[in-house]
Amino acid sequence: MSASDKAGYVYRNGVEIGRAPVGKLGRLRGTHAYSALATVEANGQRDWLSVTSVGGRTPNLKELAGRMDVDPEFLANMRALITPGTSLILTDMPVNANTHSGSGFSVLTAEGPENRG
Repeated sequence: MSASDKAGYVYRNGVEIGRAPVGKLGRLRGTHAYSALATVEANGQRDWLSVTSVGGRTPNLKELAGRMDVDPEFLANMRALITPGTSLILTDMPVNANTHSGSGFSVLTAEGPENRG
């Protein structure tokens, strides 16, 4: 999600597969990465692990989800795609060629030092 663009983007393997306007993100500062956990609450909200935050305080995702304004159909479709390990990036930067990572980019991998060549 980009506070600058006021939009949520969904990418699969570096290819955009969805986009929707997102309102009421508030004063999001910096860039924050999360990884989806396996637990999902009865209301559909997933638990997320904060992986890294740069340039601002880590947002409270449950509070943010309670105030943001996004198309319910888009939100339902997006939630259906999320599996454990899915990355969520919140940023105050715009999404463009200078800030978009290409295919094959990973925020996290399970690869340990013993698996590196």
